[in-house]
Amino acid sequence: MSERLHWYAIVHRSVSATAGIIPFLLIPIFLTSPEDFRPLRLLLALGFLIALLLPALGWNTVWWRRFRYSADSGGIQLTWGIVIRRQRSAALDRIQRVTTTTGPVMRRLGVTSLHIETAGGSEEPEIHLPSVSREEARRLQQLLSPLQQADGDEIYGGETSASEIASGALSDSGLSDGVPAATIGDAVASLSPDRRTAAVADFRLRLRDMIIAGFTSGGALAILGVLIVAYVELRSAVPEEWEHRVLALFPNPVWAAAAILAVLLAISWCIASLLQIEAFWGFHAVRRGGHISIRRGLISERTTELDVSRIHAVTVVEAPLRALLGRATVKLQVAGQSGSMGMDSAKLLPIVPRTEIPAAISALLPEYAVEQPLTPLPPSAFWGYLLRGLPTAVLLAAAGGYFLHPLFWLFPMVALLWAFAAWRDGGMSGVQVLALRRRLWSRRTMILHRRRVQAVEELRSPLQRLLGLASLRVYAAAGSMTVHGLALPTVSRAAAWVYREQG
Repeated sequence: MSERLHWYAIVHRSVSATAGIIPFLLIPIFLTSPEDFRPLRLLLALGFLIALLLPALGWNTVWWRRFRYSADSGGIQLTWGIVIRRQRSAALDRIQRVTTTTGPVMRRLGVTSLHIETAGGSEEPEIHLPSVSREEARRLQQLLSPLQQADGDEIYGGETSASEIASGALSDSGLSDGVPAATIGDAVASLSPDRRTAAVADFRLRLRDMIIAGFTSGGALAILGVLIVAYVELRSAVPEEWEHRVLALFPNPVWAAAAILAVLLAISWCIASLLQIEAFWGFHAVRRGGHISIRRGLISERTTELDVSRIHAVTVVEAPLRALLGRATVKLQVAGQSGSMGMDSAKLLPIVPRTEIPAAISALLPEYAVEQPLTPLPPSAFWGYLLRGLPTAVLLAAAGGYFLHPLFWLFPMVALLWAFAAWRDGGMSGVQVLALRRRLWSRRTMILHRRRVQAVEELRSPLQRLLGLASLRVYAAAGSMTVHGLALPTVSRAAAWVYREQG
């Protein structure tokens, strides 16, 4: 039996279609001279709004009446179109992820938006129901969620229950620079008390971490650029008397400019923190059987269901500024992920203390728990990293220091520090899963189940042949990663390990 969307879809589509045009129509009206009659300008603005919205409302009403969908145990099917009729189907066994998004107005009306992604992925979700009731969304989630696909886990040999995780039946963890946890129970017990609720495989984001995420996100710099442009444009509107009073508070204009920049930076950090709080408020990731449920959002609530068997890799990203604060991000590479929505929902842990990463991965994704600490690079590998960046740094220092500024002579020291950090952070580990770690700007650890590895490649430069070293490049659907300077026997064992498992 075919179903129809909630009537809010008409309003939402109409407002979305006209929202981008309205500012261009209103700006000329409100930029006219003050001598014009203000009521007339308001009437003109209202007339433009009606002239835009009425046709959109009429068109989308017809679209809404002709939109139908039906879902059963075999999948979901859509039929829509006014001039050209379209039909789209998605089989149940091809569905990768079911996501719901609920804005403040939708929450008031008791409706939500449903996104369904299938294998292969695209720029947009393959199935999108822009407005259905919460009861209908819950029914569709229960019907189409990857959890309902009872064909078993083809990668890991079946689902893993929460009780098995709690009993420590799976492997130990040792991802974090150090000593592996004794058991899964000990790893979970090492989590902060407010992280652990009734379920073992459970993770919640603290307000302090959300604020740190805002202060360390790249969005703060983008907001700073916008604020600087706005300040320059609006500076002419500030009375000169006020500007002179502000400048008189500082010994010279340089101090005044630095203070203004500091204020703008503080405002940008605050805005970025508020955006992060809105995006990840109430963040809750929980593992139930063979799927992970992620819920987040303050103004717009988002819920995502992820099938564990569709995960291709787990990546731990430690950006420099977050690493200084002892924080990192854990991301998932999921088959079928698409668009910005897919990238957001792929963040298993948006920000988490580094010391809690092993326990969190062991609880939520025990299939990707690293059984032993990563094997570090041998001391001789440092020279390879040093030669990768030092010659270029010396050339830049010589040219820049002679022609531009003496500070360019610091480039070789920067190259030396980078070589030491890259050598110290590189490493590999592989028993049931393969973990590779390297540093370019951020330290990145990729964890792959060995059946997800498509190919491995051994590379040896003349210097590496002289030192008995090699580089290991691993190819997977989630991407590739290369670790330079591993001991040659380690690379050979890794290749034999992968081919033995695949064979």
